[in-house]
Amino acid sequence: MSETVSTPQDEEQPTKSERAKRGRTPPVTGAMLFPELVWKHFWWRQDSLQKPSRNGARARHGAAQAAANGRRAQQSENAYHTTLGRFQHAEGQIVDAYWCWSEASAVVLTERPRKGLIRHSSRIRLHRASDWVTTEVPRVADLLHRYDSLAIKVSEILTPTPKRIAMEWIFAEESYLLGFVERTGRKPDEAELNEVVKHHEEELKRIEDYYDRAGGKAARIYYFLGMMMGTLLLLALGAGVAVPLILFAGVDPGDASVRNFFSSYAGGALGAVVSVMTRMRHEKADEKGFRIDYEVGKGPLYLLGGFRPFIGAIFGTAVYFALQSSFVQLNPQNPDQAFYFFALMAFLAGFSERFTHVILGQAEKTVTSAGGGGGGGGSGGTAE
Repeated sequence: MSETVSTPQDEEQPTKSERAKRGRTPPVTGAMLFPELVWKHFWWRQDSLQKPSRNGARARHGAAQAAANGRRAQQSENAYHTTLGRFQHAEGQIVDAYWCWSEASAVVLTERPRKGLIRHSSRIRLHRASDWVTTEVPRVADLLHRYDSLAIKVSEILTPTPKRIAMEWIFAEESYLLGFVERTGRKPDEAELNEVVKHHEEELKRIEDYYDRAGGKAARIYYFLGMMMGTLLLLALGAGVAVPLILFAGVDPGDASVRNFFSSYAGGALGAVVSVMTRMRHEKADEKGFRIDYEVGKGPLYLLGGFRPFIGAIFGTAVYFALQSSFVQLNPQNPDQAFYFFALMAFLAGFSERFTHVILGQAEKTVTSAGGGGGGGGSGGTAE
């Protein structure tokens, strides 16, 4: 007797206009499609393994049963490939996959190329649906969840090469754990389970250490790129101010004060950039090294790096005004060398915030003294 199996692919689906009339046409994401893909793959494999009986009275119906099984397997295969196409359209090509045999569970790694401002990169994501096979082994399920959490961080933070290494590493560990559960019939021996869990917890710690090192390096790269973009924007802003002043306001670009001002503006920005690059050479973040939380994400790191040259430029111009106003009694011995003097002072101001504090602190004391507050216990009247 032949038997047919209906699948969601065979059932009549509402049209797009009908769904719109119902007021619900949400897009189906790849994450929502993956469990469906896992079930379609499982049904396809199960239907493909169906064979007609060749014993007893059923042997007379062998040919009909084989034909029915073939049609069912073809329907399951078509449904699987349809869902696979939708999933890969949303998430990218599947580059690695482990499909369980005993239950509808799997873990796959997808890659989707994307274009960046500087270079082409890929979005690599890990997808797992294995609750059906790990129900009776909660310790493995918990370990898999911890691997998933780490994969999310890796996919969002790391640069392309370390990201690929870490994601392939995590995929290999999850595949092994699913294979272990299947190999033991979902009822592993307690001693063997303890050994496997202990080993993979240690492996998880090694991947986390790798992620931490690679994340710190990625933060340096993102921050540096942000500084370069900020420097270009700063130069464009300076040119946008200087050119109209020269063309329409009659400002003489050869005037010493003009040259000294813009040299201070640029010198402060350059000092800030060099300061950060000098501290980046420290592998470990200590009191003198470069510290930043890489898990804030790429965007904030670009933004923070972009602000750094502006801060240096502000310090540089502040020091220039402090020196020009004579609040700070520090002037070049040779007036012909004023350009180099102001450029150096601005560079030091951008390079070292402590140097800026010393210069502006002296200016503050001068202003306080001139205002009559330099005597008693005023805030600006005491020495350091």
